[in-house]
Amino acid sequence: MDDDPGIRQIASTILRDAGYAVIEANDGLQAWTVFGRDPTAFHMLVADVVMPRMPGTELAARVHELHPELPVVLMSGYTNTDLLARGFVPVHGTC
Repeated sequence: MDDDPGIRQIASTILRDAGYAVIEANDGLQAWTVFGRDPTAFHMLVADVVMPRMPGTELAARVHELHPELPVVLMSGYTNTDLLARGFVPVHGTC
């Protein structure tokens, strides 16, 4: 979800309060490992664009290889300019 524990906790709390079951991951690689155990158990992926060990964009691409219809929400605290400087291309809509 997010590599920042505070942001991850807030986002998880909001989703749980809305009735969603949430599985948290500290970074992209951990999220990929958890997802890989049972891809069909997930109904949505929420991930930070910039994470250690695997960026959210790569995680989303891998997830869609196994579960192409899964909705993905990518979030970031970085501005579009910062993301472009890091080599990420901001995309609006579905990936």
